[in-house]
Amino acid sequence: MTLTQLIIIALFVLAGIIAFLSPIFRGIQSGCKNIANKTEYQELLEMKEAAEVDCEIDEENPFDSLYNAIVDYNNELHNNKQEQLTAELPKPKDGAGFDTSLFDLEINTFGYVAISRKRITKIRKKEKEQKELNFPIYLKVKNSNLLNGFTPLPQTSLPIGGENTFSILYGYPKSGIGKDKKFDIKVGDIITITNLWDILEYRITDLCYLTKDDVDYMKIEDGKDEVALLISEPKSKYRYCAYASRIVSEG
Repeated sequence: MTLTQLIIIALFVLAGIIAFLSPIFRGIQSGCKNIANKTEYQELLEMKEAAEVDCEIDEENPFDSLYNAIVDYNNELHNNKQEQLTAELPKPKDGAGFDTSLFDLEINTFGYVAISRKRITKIRKKEKEQKELNFPIYLKVKNSNLLNGFTPLPQTSLPIGGENTFSILYGYPKSGIGKDKKFDIKVGDIITITNLWDILEYRITDLCYLTKDDVDYMKIEDGKDEVALLISEPKSKYRYCAYASRIVSEG
């Protein structure tokens, strides 16, 4: 066997090893990022609690100021009918969609979106709870963030709930949610949005594929409180969208 043949065989073996280990490395990287996200988010919650204790009764802390600014932002979007809305997806170079540094806060992980699923098993047709899917909600648009979770689409509401809001969360997370036009989300599944101020529940009411120039699906409807998960690779012509309406508790 010649040296050239040995080199070619070695390269094939090396390529095979890399292909085999690649998912493992990605899993480790994703796990480390999730730990960092949870640590950051927990620190924000602790900062918020400390700020609420330290502030005087009539004094507004930075987190209150941020919340009120988000409410104003969402109201303005509804009032001006999202006049700057386009179908363009946010790019990593765009940076943060909402600048929290104006409130002396540096926020990347804004909260979490969880998808609770129930499926009918083939055996005895019993309903069975499946593993809940959890993804971070980021304010900063970065490749790693979009691969790991979701970010609010520009000119749609930030996910704090409320009348006349529609928050579209965009991303293409690589774990658990599915790919290649096969997504493990169904009508009736529950989406739970957790942010620094509240826990909000929505029920998925519609699933569809959208074109890359479709803007109508982003429009806020009067009186509604809605969210949507928009899942699409940056250059894909397919945009998978799961719409969900706020669950109103009785009483």
